[in-house]
Amino acid sequence: MAEALPATANDLLSEAREQTDHLLDRWAERLTEEVPGRDGEALAYALRTPGKRVRAALVLAAYRSTGGASPAIAGVAAAVETVHTYSLVHDDLPCMDDDDLRRGRLTTHRRFDVATATRAGFLLVPVAARVLAEAARELELPAV
Repeated sequence: MAEALPATANDLLSEAREQTDHLLDRWAERLTEEVPGRDGEALAYALRTPGKRVRAALVLAAYRSTGGASPAIAGVAAAVETVHTYSLVHDDLPCMDDDDLRRGRLTTHRRFDVATATRAGFLLVPVAARVLAEAARELELPAV
């Protein structure tokens, strides 16, 4: 039986935020062990940047609306948020918007430096693929 959708959009956003932030925090810890120095720190910093998690909520809602019930779908939501985070890290760079703040705190290039933020952004793309691959295994999706 499919899990019911939360009663309100705010409930769905809260649930998506809680689940996604938990997974992204786990990935941030993992990446600081795998990626040495400032690059690992910048990856973790970017992944832990708080947000509304609208994209994650849409993933959860779409999955449940088709009868899906596995909690592993949160990994797909986290992968989508990771791709979005990559785009924001690069959008904030001086060659683009040159923003100082993102989601209420220093942007990655202001917290670290432009080169580190650029690398972190690029590294987030394969990280998203890893997050998605892990979720696909848990959801027992066929390989394509």
